[in-house]
Amino acid sequence: AGATIIQELTNRDYGSREFICRDPEGNVWSFGTYWPKAGEKA
Repeated sequence: AGATIIQELTNRDYGSREFICRDPEGNVWSFGTYWPKAGEKA
């Protein structure tokens, strides 16, 4: 509670999704997914 969103949820060209926020103490947090095979064909 009390976090400030710095970057809204974003879909990246390389297949990742991420967002960034700042907590009430000033720490910046980055959350995202990692999909190493996103660019490969099935």
